[in-house]
Amino acid sequence: REHFNLKMGWGCPQFVTSALAFIFDLPHFLSSCWLWFHGRGNPTKYHRLTENGEGAGAPTVYKPPLPLGRGVLEAKWKPPVQPKAVIVMRHGHRQDEDDESWSDTAPRPWDPPLSLRGRKGVQEAAAALAQQQSKLQIDYVVTSPFLRCLQTSTEIVAALKLPTGRWLVDWAMGEMCDPRLLVGGRPDVASRVEGQPIATWMWGGMNMQDALFHFTSLARMAGGAGLCTEPVAMQGRPMPPYPETPEQAVARYTAELDWIMGGGNGALQGNVLVVTHGEAVRTAVTMQQPDAVVYEVNHCAYALLRKGSASAAAPQPPSQQQFEDPSPQHQDAVPLLQGQQGPGLSAPLTTSKQQQQQQVVAEGGSVVISVDDVPCSGEAKGADASATVGPSKGVPVWSLACSSGETGVSWFSS
Repeated sequence: REHFNLKMGWGCPQFVTSALAFIFDLPHFLSSCWLWFHGRGNPTKYHRLTENGEGAGAPTVYKPPLPLGRGVLEAKWKPPVQPKAVIVMRHGHRQDEDDESWSDTAPRPWDPPLSLRGRKGVQEAAAALAQQQSKLQIDYVVTSPFLRCLQTSTEIVAALKLPTGRWLVDWAMGEMCDPRLLVGGRPDVASRVEGQPIATWMWGGMNMQDALFHFTSLARMAGGAGLCTEPVAMQGRPMPPYPETPEQAVARYTAELDWIMGGGNGALQGNVLVVTHGEAVRTAVTMQQPDAVVYEVNHCAYALLRKGSASAAAPQPPSQQQFEDPSPQHQDAVPLLQGQQGPGLSAPLTTSKQQQQQQVVAEGGSVVISVDDVPCSGEAKGADASATVGPSKGVPVWSLACSSGETGVSWFSS
């Protein structure tokens, strides 16, 4: 007996305490199991007496608590909610815009980081979004996988204090894969990546998940103490082809924004902020107003899209006649319409209404986006992307909720 006590620890006070705790808790555990197994099948069988005693009136039903099982899941389940607001935002100021020689020696010239000026601007934009969070109700941040967009979204996610799983990385919202933009001026790099998918050389041999983990580790070591989550790569999103024409990029942005506004097949159950590139912001504007010609997209500028009634009037941009007014506020924008790349622009602008519309409707893309507003239907928009919605009153459609120049994006309509 002494040998058994020494081996099993029967004489240990810690074991005695644990055994007593188990003995005292055993009746409660057994009663809970009994109520759960027997009370679920016939909850009216177990009831308390009424004030006048047994049989005086109908019994008061007692439903035992359900610590486990289907009842708890049914109580917490809610129908999926599609986005009612989508903000399409451009990243901050880039390093190669401050130092033009940066791309001459960078091992990955297609992926510049934010400059010091850009970091400051992003922090200010994140603080402004946090102040407006009660009004905007941003539930998800979807970002391009390029470094400048990841850095921009890092500040926003930290400021909004979004939980895990709400910071998503989407290949389809990445930069336009035009070799002139990504490897222009670097023939040595261009020959090395020619004809290869962008995922094979985007992060120097790493895949997206490893690159995101590396980025998050560096961001936290650099002082991102407020960063409580990490980016998650979205599965199944289309990868941009390389090389890619501007028309293909606009068609890609149109299809992906359409998918996001439709709730991402249930993946996005709330309002979404998309951190992307200048051409995607232009696409968001022209999707809602095909006759608009966007001539300026500043850093951290955004287009606000809201779902509403078709009878609601959208903000009207200035007309071409008003734009040609030789006032000082329009003189700086005139060179941009001549195809020049002005400050705050990442890609050449479309110079005519016809070309702008061709980009929007490329590959049959729709210029009027409609999403079914029934929350429990489980369906996003149909597969036919070319379908448009008539102007019947009360039909939920997407429209611009900002005017030209209000949020850093400027356009005119002819």
